[in-house]
Amino acid sequence: MVKFLSTKIRKLLLKRRWKTALLSVFLLSLSVTLFSPIKIVKGLLVDTGLAAGSQQISMDSGRVSWVDAPSGGFGHNIVVYDISSGTSASFAGPNGVPGGDILGGAIYGDKIVAAGNLTALLYPYTATISYCILPHAVPVQPCGSWKLLANGLPQISTFAGYGFPVVHGDLVAWWTINGFAYHSFSSNLTETVTFTAPQQPVGLSTNGEIIAFTLATAPGQGRFGYCGQLEYLDTTNEAQGVINTGLNNCAQGPTPSTSISQYTIVFTDNTTGHNGIRYYDYLRNQASAAGQGPLGNFSYLDNPVIWGDRISFFASETALNFDCDGDGHIRSTQTCLQYWNIRAPSYVAPYLAAQAAPSLGGAFSIYDKTIAFRGLNGNLQYVTVPMKGDVNQDGVVDGVDKTIVVGCLGKVLKGTTC
Repeated sequence: MVKFLSTKIRKLLLKRRWKTALLSVFLLSLSVTLFSPIKIVKGLLVDTGLAAGSQQISMDSGRVSWVDAPSGGFGHNIVVYDISSGTSASFAGPNGVPGGDILGGAIYGDKIVAAGNLTALLYPYTATISYCILPHAVPVQPCGSWKLLANGLPQISTFAGYGFPVVHGDLVAWWTINGFAYHSFSSNLTETVTFTAPQQPVGLSTNGEIIAFTLATAPGQGRFGYCGQLEYLDTTNEAQGVINTGLNNCAQGPTPSTSISQYTIVFTDNTTGHNGIRYYDYLRNQASAAGQGPLGNFSYLDNPVIWGDRISFFASETALNFDCDGDGHIRSTQTCLQYWNIRAPSYVAPYLAAQAAPSLGGAFSIYDKTIAFRGLNGNLQYVTVPMKGDVNQDGVVDGVDKTIVVGCLGKVLKGTTC
């Protein structure tokens, strides 16, 4: 009897040891899992299967628009894709010349704006700015008839250098020779602003009230293309006139662009000897420090875009020292999606982690939490940032996020800290 009980106890002890060992292994693996990346932005990428344009991608309210020029040339149709429904529509642009080209395809609400009636010749000046209204319907429906806003503009090569027409809220804005023009839908009036030659506004953007641009004093001259000063016009206070911020907007690329969201204008700057992203708060007349934004020591930068407190831009694999496309090579010619979280609390990472950065094949745009872009395969792709669980907004859900959450448990939130 005693021997039987002893054997039974030994078996129970052995069984308990096995359970303890298994529990230890489970807890160890759980710990490793929690403190290793669970998911990254690149892993949640959505490929729409639609060939995207390479000139420009525009986005508003979950709808993306572009001109169907996937090979890098010019196209004839506008394509609109609705993210929530996954539907799309393709329709002819404002083209008054048979077989002619169109540019732009900017979207805001139900309005599409594009340049048409283009030819490869500089003269005569016949290019137009037009808009159409999308039916407010799902699935996406083709635009209605195109309505003329302006004509007599130069041709294709000039748009490539000066930029495309832009639209937001009540305003459409576009460059003119030695000036720019803007149209108010509510008043149905078009205003023009003219500068003394050879000054040329390039890279316009608008938030529906402010029109931002670079006033290039020597368009096309020098190593950095269209260099100039960052300037803007408040269309709600026209008597104030154009404001010169005194900030240089100059980039190694075809056109130093601007992008505006709410009260922040994004631009590029090379006063420190390298291209870098800067932003300007026009309400407070304050600019971020020169040379302290991303890409401050990188070799190439072009066309950053902003939504709220997030600036989206692209960086080369060499700049990030990471193989974004996974081909086994780190190349200066291959670009990766990046973003910069500005005005962020201390626990938020400033940039998208390199291992989470999708590869880019062309243009991109940002609206709210969605960044849409042309992928390496030429298709329209998009990602949503930050992902659920990505507390520090670096594009990776990992132990860092867990630590931040655990550190705040039981504490009262005070402002941006806990």
